[in-house]
Amino acid sequence: MGPKSLEREIIDYLKHYFCRSSSHIVKGIGDDAACLTDLEEVVVACDVLYEDVHFRIDDQDSLFLVGKKAFLVNISDLLAKGVLAPYYFVLGLGIPLSYTLQDVKKVLSGMKEVLEQYDSYLVGGDVFRCDKLCLSVTVLGHKVSDTPWLSRSGLEVGDTLYLTGPLGLSSAGLFLQEKKKRHPLEERFRQAHYAPSLPYHVVQTMHRLGRFPVASVDLSDSFIETLELMGSKDYTLSIQGEKLIPQSVKTFFEDQKIDPAQSVFSCGEDYQLLLAFREEPPPEMELLFAGKVLSYQGRPFIITWHGSERTDEFNNYFKHFS
Repeated sequence: MGPKSLEREIIDYLKHYFCRSSSHIVKGIGDDAACLTDLEEVVVACDVLYEDVHFRIDDQDSLFLVGKKAFLVNISDLLAKGVLAPYYFVLGLGIPLSYTLQDVKKVLSGMKEVLEQYDSYLVGGDVFRCDKLCLSVTVLGHKVSDTPWLSRSGLEVGDTLYLTGPLGLSSAGLFLQEKKKRHPLEERFRQAHYAPSLPYHVVQTMHRLGRFPVASVDLSDSFIETLELMGSKDYTLSIQGEKLIPQSVKTFFEDQKIDPAQSVFSCGEDYQLLLAFREEPPPEMELLFAGKVLSYQGRPFIITWHGSERTDEFNNYFKHFS
């Protein structure tokens, strides 16, 4: 028998490295399909990250951070639906021919860190050759049966809008990477872009207090695109933009002679949640006020910046097919 192929080495490594037992896993890695049991109201999300479209690889640390981000962005989708851990992942891993087993292990180590942090499991997937690194991730979670389904719709005039945290750190991190610039806050911005800190504690607090929003969406795409998705001909989202970007990010972009609002609201990948409440949310959630839902003003959203409306300026935002 000849030496193992890289594909077989990776699969054998996956079975060993991600071997964990759970009462919900009948069969995990190593068969044609995984089998899960005793999961009611299963919630499923899927994201694909492709090199030079969603990320760039600069060094070995980038491999680790990309692996970590691939799982975090999927958890963000489930958090937007109010779903807490454990999570069950299926991974499609596309690997360039130039990669070694050590390169792949670096990617997987980032994923393993997320699984350990959120007490979650990799239950199966596929490995294939690809021109560039490709991570196709599907995640399953369990919605608690007596909790509401949190959708992007359901808004009414008078609802109040909140964010689980400020916007822009990821945008600053992406700018530094693309321009290959150094900055005193470089590591903080880089971590926000590649390994975002998710608002898990906010969703935990929702469950603990039994206080849920009437609508919820994660900010993986640009803030502008999200507002367009949530907008309607029945109402307008009125956003107080200057409240949503921390001073450190404003100063960073102003020092680069760049408009912070234009850069941050058009970029995305902040992985905060935009929430709508009919009643004032509990202070324990520590939310950031973002605006109100108004009667229809002729457009899906309005953004003000220190009292001046700037909605028409935000036309050049990230789109997947442009």
